[in-house]
Amino acid sequence: MRLYTIHILGFEHKARRDPDRNLVLVKEGFSWPAFLFSGLWALWNRMWLWGAVLIAANIAVGFGLKALGGDPTVHGLITFGVALIIGFIGNDLRRRSLSYKGYREFGVVAGGDMIEAERRFFDHCPHWVAAFR
Repeated sequence: MRLYTIHILGFEHKARRDPDRNLVLVKEGFSWPAFLFSGLWALWNRMWLWGAVLIAANIAVGFGLKALGGDPTVHGLITFGVALIIGFIGNDLRRRSLSYKGYREFGVVAGGDMIEAERRFFDHCPHWVAAFR
């Protein structure tokens, strides 16, 4: 089973949002999409500033390694290391971005996948179902 943190948009912000985006589940642990696609992953998740930072960091690392010259194996290992770090902190960046947008961390739920975790949340907190309709 995987753990997901539940983020709920504060009531003061709901009037300007799509009702389907009032509840967001973020998986705990390593983020494969962040590892593989860093900047594009951030843009896909509407983290505009983080997307720009990650794309700029990838370009800077690439140009910096090219300017230094050296062994291509070392370049590959450094690039892999940067991607690995982004994979490990990706979901934390997403949580921080949601916090800045007015979401509050509500709790943690377990499930085999995101759909099951969301179902478990609504089964154990039925009063929230009406709030998201």
